[in-house]
Amino acid sequence: MITVVIILITQGIVWFNLINDAGDALLVNLAGRQRMLSQYLTKDVLLIVYEGEGSRYAAYLDETAAALDSFERVHVGLQNGSAELGLRGELSDAVRASFVTIQPYFDTLSTSVACILSLRGYDDRVHFTLVQKEVG
Repeated sequence: MITVVIILITQGIVWFNLINDAGDALLVNLAGRQRMLSQYLTKDVLLIVYEGEGSRYAAYLDETAAALDSFERVHVGLQNGSAELGLRGELSDAVRASFVTIQPYFDTLSTSVACILSLRGYDDRVHFTLVQKEVG
C-alpha cells in the first residue's frame, strides 16, 4: 500500500515537472526560432539586393515580409506574453535585462528590413535600384 502511494506521489511530481518543462521548451524553441528568423531576414535581403529582377524576386519579398511579421510578433510576445503563442510573459529580471541589451539590434534589423520592403510599391527594376542605394 505504501509503495502505491509513493509511486503515485512520484508520478505526480514527474507530471508536474513535465508540464513546467513544456513551458520552458516553448520559450527555448521560440528564442531559437528568433535566431533563425534573424538569419533568414538577412539572407533574404541579400537575395533581394543581389538577385535583382530574377524569377524569385517577388517571392523573396513575400517571404521576407512574412518572416519580418513573425520576427516582430514573437519578439513582443516573448517579452509581454501572447495568448496566440501560448506565452505568459513572466520573465526574470536577468531575461528582461537581456531583452534591453538586444533591443537596439532588433530595432536596427526590423527597421532596415521594413524600409527595404516599403520600397516594394515601385516596379521591380526601380525597387531593385532603390534597395541597392539603401544597402550600399
